[in-house]
Amino acid sequence: MILKKGKLVIVSIVEAILICLLSVLLTFKTICVKTISDNYMNLTITNQIIDFVIDNYTNINNDQLKSLQNDLIDSKELYQFNEQAFDQTIYDIKTQNSFHIEDKTIDNFSKTCIKLIEKNLDRELSSQQQQDMRDLLEKDSLWSRFSQNIDGKINKNSFFVKMYSFSDMWSLKIVIVVFILLGIFFIYRNSKEYCVVYFLIITLLSSLLNYILLMIVSLLTPVLARLLNIESLTISMDLILYIAMTLLIVSLLLFIFGIMKKSYKK
Repeated sequence: MILKKGKLVIVSIVEAILICLLSVLLTFKTICVKTISDNYMNLTITNQIIDFVIDNYTNINNDQLKSLQNDLIDSKELYQFNEQAFDQTIYDIKTQNSFHIEDKTIDNFSKTCIKLIEKNLDRELSSQQQQDMRDLLEKDSLWSRFSQNIDGKINKNSFFVKMYSFSDMWSLKIVIVVFILLGIFFIYRNSKEYCVVYFLIITLLSSLLNYILLMIVSLLTPVLARLLNIESLTISMDLILYIAMTLLIVSLLLFIFGIMKKSYKK
């Protein structure tokens, strides 16, 4: 009996670790892209677009420019542009190829820029201006310089590059989900009466592991700032925090359910 309980506890611990690992794999790429976007690329890219507007138009006030910049930063196309650029940066580090962003991504972001410029300035861009906007994004060297800077500090065998590659592998995520489900089935089959207790251990421990991960990342922030060559860095860990909070809420619900179940039996 004690041996059986020991196995169930071990399975519960492994389940918690797998859930934490899955949380990291599901959020790592988004965290990386959002962090570099929020701290550096969004403002730098939109400033170039603002400079383009100032060079091409007169009688523009600061409110219009500020509104345009905010709309650009909030656009999903800018995030997609940064996401592919960061993907390409990591890919180039692994393969030692030259930096390149797909034409489709550039076209989508260029069209968004044109639409937002016309909306905020209430003016139309000529065909030549629209082409100039696309050329600006296509020939933009910001991501290229960033890629070269990172390439000099991170090699293809580094933990960061491997972790980023793993986070993009859906097959690995599916395998982990299958193992988690198998573990839940194993616990339920071997301890139907006390399975809620083991599920409580899993959710509580996995939530704790995610909070520990948040603390570790906060301690490593200065190191990451030096690595990315950014003076002040704020890491966007909201997704991990939401997962940790959700697991904590599930733990609370399981605890309440366990108490109610025990009271009902009495």
